[in-house]
Amino acid sequence: MAQTLFASTAPTALFYDNVPGEIADHVEVAKRRGYDTIVVEDLKALRRELTLLSVGSRVYLDQHNPSVTNLAEIELPEVETDNGSNVGLALARGALPDLLPKGVDVEVHLLSLVDFEPGTNDDIETALRRRYVRSYLSKRELDDFAQTLPPYVADADAHGLFPAEIEVVIDEQEHEKYVREVRSAVLILSEWMGEDRSKMMACLGWPDRDAADWDHVHADLLENVNYDMLRRARAIRTIKRALLTIYKGRVSIENDVSWLKAPEEHLRNRSPWNMILSSDLGQLSDVAAIAAKAL
Repeated sequence: MAQTLFASTAPTALFYDNVPGEIADHVEVAKRRGYDTIVVEDLKALRRELTLLSVGSRVYLDQHNPSVTNLAEIELPEVETDNGSNVGLALARGALPDLLPKGVDVEVHLLSLVDFEPGTNDDIETALRRRYVRSYLSKRELDDFAQTLPPYVADADAHGLFPAEIEVVIDEQEHEKYVREVRSAVLILSEWMGEDRSKMMACLGWPDRDAADWDHVHADLLENVNYDMLRRARAIRTIKRALLTIYKGRVSIENDVSWLKAPEEHLRNRSPWNMILSSDLGQLSDVAAIAAKAL
């Protein structure tokens, strides 16, 4: 039986950058404008997140990454990146058209520490002209970046900015897959949070719900599929897989919690635990991206 899926109303600002520190200010701007923010450092994670984007989202691709010489390395089309100097451009032209959800208009922008001068790169000029990318942005020019993000507000539909919800029909097999992923994530949270329902609901995006509401919330999130919950479930599962790798397969809740509660320098010395409990999808995704380095 097919089911109607309603996507998260807030659009996403998805960043791909192998040096996240270079775009920390950009991420904060996107958060202040009301966007869900997701930062990924590797192309496998980027590929996964691209398939979940909704209308009104923005994708910001790091133009330079010397470690990526051909997209075929991660099972994408065999596209050269000019020894890593045109990674973002290669992605925009050779991969994103097939990875982005069909019928969902998503803006793609290139970010670089190297300023682009008109007339110096024919490939970039062609991509801009053909709308593979909307702009080539210097990371040093934060104001130029901010102009690509119209503020998102709760009643965006009334303002003509974004649709209030995006309706997609999924089949029973996809629904069952979603249920398995969410149930797995709930089980992981129950281990970490010691059955504290309030904390579990905060991790799943309901920070203000009473613990007594858990049965209703749990039933609802399994019945009504949405992209926001799917992202959260996958992030939680990624963190758990990474912890199994870090601790070499030794299952220990104590090890998990110890890692989660320790300050992490790549998260600006915040603990993954506090970021997960913030209910912010962007912060949860940041923790998953850091943890995924162990995989």
